[in-house]
Amino acid sequence: MKQNEQNSQYLKHALSLAEHTRGQCAPNPAVGAVLVKDTKILAEGVHLGVGHDHAEIAVLQQVSHAETEGATLYVTLEPCCHQGKTPPCTEAIKKFPLAQVIYAYQDPNPLVAGQGHKILEQAGIVVEQHMVTEIDYFYQSYQYWQQQKRPFITAKLALSLDGKIAGYQGQPQQITGPELQQLTHQQRLHSDAILTTVRTIIHDDPQLNVRINKQTQSKPLYILDSQLQLPENASVRQTAKAITLFYDAELSAEQVSAQECTGVSCVPITREATGLCLTSVMDYIGKQGVHDLWVEAGGQLLSSLLNADLVQRCLLYVAPKIIGDNGLTAFSQADILAKAHTKHWQVVGNDVLCQLNFYTD
Repeated sequence: MKQNEQNSQYLKHALSLAEHTRGQCAPNPAVGAVLVKDTKILAEGVHLGVGHDHAEIAVLQQVSHAETEGATLYVTLEPCCHQGKTPPCTEAIKKFPLAQVIYAYQDPNPLVAGQGHKILEQAGIVVEQHMVTEIDYFYQSYQYWQQQKRPFITAKLALSLDGKIAGYQGQPQQITGPELQQLTHQQRLHSDAILTTVRTIIHDDPQLNVRINKQTQSKPLYILDSQLQLPENASVRQTAKAITLFYDAELSAEQVSAQECTGVSCVPITREATGLCLTSVMDYIGKQGVHDLWVEAGGQLLSSLLNADLVQRCLLYVAPKIIGDNGLTAFSQADILAKAHTKHWQVVGNDVLCQLNFYTD
């Protein structure tokens, strides 16, 4: 096997490790690492989350100093060189007699951005960046968050062939099949947090957690709730990891206190003509360290986010059924999706998935 092919193979294996902890590491990115010597994998590791060892350290702790002599460390992301909640990975790596370090993606964090590469080279280690398309895509949201300080938004909407998202007066309906329902849970799993509206909570009473293979996982939940109407008996109060309500900054302190007494956080947001200022909402969520934000609500919020140029990716689930004229229409503007840079269609079960990409880096 040629060296470039071998590098790609090991880096893709490291990526498969990182994919298991995506959605668990924010404000850090998920990272995978593999230690290889004479075409044999000696150890592999992954970053489990804030406060845990980085992937490189997790790998090196599994082997002796002597075993690493002449070995190659493959990492999905450039090793860090700054002190955070854990020490710099470069300092730990320098203590081992590695032959080389090969990483796929340059860390966009200005505290690293090429400096990790440089420090290791200065220590006498051969360092190479070997780019892999799948890893570039994997770190797209991390790159966006580093540049914009806002979350990379993926929004989902399920609709019928006649463009309806619910029945008469918004009555909830199961529109798509089990395959796309499972995709929704995968997307929740890989997201750092979820955003919805209080209207969705009131109408549908969703759980908005991850349910895969009979296992559940809670996620931080943000809710647009301008009048602080989140019901006391809403299911999300039991299923969310934490709840933050965005409300109209002009509400009284008594209204805020009534919700905060139930254990939720309340954040005031300036109100505009069309509702709460969504840019301010995203600025706040970005400051919380959220890279990937999954939006699951109705067509009104999606339209508002698209009009504000805040959506980077949209997943439309289209089911082969007709709800009828009395159903709730998905979009008030027919051309709302026209500015997508690319569109990809695929059949999923009995339904169709359309991925619209609005972001190009």
